[in-house]
This record gives sequence, C-alpha cells and structure tokens, in this order.
Amino acid sequence: MLELVGEFLLSFFIEPILDGVIAPLLAPTFKQESSLRTNSIRLVITLILNSAIAGSGGWLLFESATASPVSGVAIIVGLSIFSLGFVLIVRAIIKYGAYIRKLRHIRTAKRDAEKPYQEL
Repeated sequence: MLELVGEFLLSFFIEPILDGVIAPLLAPTFKQESSLRTNSIRLVITLILNSAIAGSGGWLLFESATASPVSGVAIIVGLSIFSLGFVLIVRAIIKYGAYIRKLRHIRTAKRDAEKPYQEL
C-alpha cells in the first residue's frame, strides 16, 4: 500500500515537472503565435541548458582522460553526454532557423498581399 502511494506521489510531482518544464526547454517548439522576443528568449534558455549538458560531458571526458587510471566507461559516458548536449544545441538552432524562415515567408506574403492596394 505504501509503495502505491509513493509511486502515485512520485508520478504526480515528477511527470508534470518533466513534461511541463524540462522537456520544452530541451526540445523547444517555436510557435508562430508567440512573439519573436519570446521565442528568442526560449532559444537562449535552451542554449544555456544544452551548453551546460555539453559542458558537463566535456568536463567528465577531460577529467577521465587525464586521470591516472584511465577509465574507459567514464570516457564513453562523458563522450555520450557531450554529444547529447551538442546534438540538442544543433537541433534547437535548426528549429529556430526554420521558425525565422517561416516568419519571413509569412511577412513577405502579407506585404505582397498589401502591394496592390498601396499602388492605388
């Protein structure tokens, strides 16, 4: 009975934090309804978090490579964490670039739709 209550409380508190806070920061979606400033702030926060992940992996990789007894497992884990952070950074930049291209396309379409009325 106590295990079920503990599992319920854990899922009740941990899942909303993971789904609502951490997941959007690690894999952001840039919405067209949001302002450019909001999406830019979201990108900066994402890059800071992903850089911290890559930095911790790089630090672990450096420390395990320079240690006296070199640990192969620590090197592999450090390299994995570093590459995960780097991939998340690249993915966020690509998504933000796609958002900017789409935003420019929408603005160009609006401007082109207004041109015939401006020429009159």
